[in-house]
Amino acid sequence: VEGVERRWHGTFAAEGRRLDFGVEPGGESLWIPDRTAEQVLDVLLDNALRHGHGAVEVTVREMGGVAAVDVSDEGSLTLDRRTVFERGATTARGGSGIGLALAREIAETAGGRLTLARSEPTAFTLLLPVTEPRQAATGP
Repeated sequence: VEGVERRWHGTFAAEGRRLDFGVEPGGESLWIPDRTAEQVLDVLLDNALRHGHGAVEVTVREMGGVAAVDVSDEGSLTLDRRTVFERGATTARGGSGIGLALAREIAETAGGRLTLARSEPTAFTLLLPVTEPRQAATGP
């Protein structure tokens, strides 16, 4: 996820927003599917930038043998939490409402899961199976 941090840090800074990445104890040794994590995190960070407020935090941690990546901001979700992952669900003018649905599909294809952890302040959790180091470097 280091590449995600490098890619997005300047974008958030240009908007006057803070983007913090952290790793909890035990999370630093996790190998997660880079391509999957990057694609899902790109969607979540884009949404946080467009629809969220305040600082955005990305935290990697170990959770019961899987990698958990939490993305949270200081905003609140304006969509119904039951439909947030449905295609077409959006409050944005000109938005397609496809981002979160696609992110969830990407996670599930890799054997993971994307959930809305809380709606206020907004937090999503990406759960991904831990992979062998060689697989993580080249993708699934």
